[in-house]
Amino acid sequence: MDPKLLPQKRTGGSGGDSPRPTKKFKLSDFSGPNVSPVTPTVPVQGNPFRKQLDEVGSGTRITTQLGTAFPVSFTNEGAPRAQNHQINAVYQLKEQVRTNDQQKWTQGMMTGYGHGTTWGDILPTTLTKESATGYGRAIKSVMGQTVKTTELGDYVAPPTRQVKRRGTGNLETVNNTLSDKRTLNDASAKSDALGFMTPAVTSFVEDLTGLRAANTRFTGSAVRATFLRAKLALDNDPSTHSDDDKAMLSNFKGYLSGQLTQLKKDGAANLAQSVSQDLSNGPNSVTASNYQLATFNLHEALNTTIDHTFDRKKARFEAKWQKYSDAKMDPVAAQAKIGQKLGNWWAEAARNGTPMDGHAKEAYQERKRTRYGIGPVE
Repeated sequence: MDPKLLPQKRTGGSGGDSPRPTKKFKLSDFSGPNVSPVTPTVPVQGNPFRKQLDEVGSGTRITTQLGTAFPVSFTNEGAPRAQNHQINAVYQLKEQVRTNDQQKWTQGMMTGYGHGTTWGDILPTTLTKESATGYGRAIKSVMGQTVKTTELGDYVAPPTRQVKRRGTGNLETVNNTLSDKRTLNDASAKSDALGFMTPAVTSFVEDLTGLRAANTRFTGSAVRATFLRAKLALDNDPSTHSDDDKAMLSNFKGYLSGQLTQLKKDGAANLAQSVSQDLSNGPNSVTASNYQLATFNLHEALNTTIDHTFDRKKARFEAKWQKYSDAKMDPVAAQAKIGQKLGNWWAEAARNGTPMDGHAKEAYQERKRTRYGIGPVE
């Protein structure tokens, strides 16, 4: 055979093969962007916070951060104490994937708050005038309103407590020193303050979730509306209470959970599934329509309660204004007393000579809703 036809041995590389060409890298190829990976945020509250939350829901903003404070006071072993709880929470959307069928859906998410937000745990079973005021002030603090300090009461720790002995894990009873008692009481007061704050902070997550998981609006608003409704109803004449009001006041947690199924465990996921199923069978979702009607009715029920409050205060306002006029009291002093008795809105109405007509009632409704972050964002 001609030697030229035999395979020729390659030289110049390992095993006789030619080296494989390699790309020549430059260090500059590995340089990342020259930008700061950390950017400052500006915490907001009130209507700016609600507007940004709407932008998160519509996808034009990634996150919004709430920044607010809730002031409380109490006595700790007889000594006066005060706490001013700073609240910071970030709201955004979170995509969920159902592992059983690999379907995805989106809900609202809150991070940075660090406290339990399960509605079955945070909703009160019933409300008193005092507790309703505490919940209301927490909501108003989120809305950027100046709120009075909430008085939590007297805290007295037990003389002893049980601790686990190191090494054995056995329980051992030890005496509480005065310092121990004060520490325990401070922790208890903080827990109670956060109990008022948590429904307010969490309700705004539900506004996001409802929009993305159920094609509905104002679930969180309906929660806040019902807290305000209960607060006002407790001050109104019981004769104005409807059967629905009585159901709300006797079992607040059960009432809200029954009206707003999104608040139940897996409620948002179930709504998302039902709405999607409806839309796979036609252009509209009966589930979403029925749920939206429920949130609407809770807002309407609040308006009715506000009307009862307006009528009650209007009667007091007119009687006191007549009394002060008959006594020839200085008008400025009379307006101040009106404010002390009935609130700032009524003092301003006295200063402006506002007629107590239907327009005044609508303005009073709007003020109440705005201070609680209820309904459409203005």
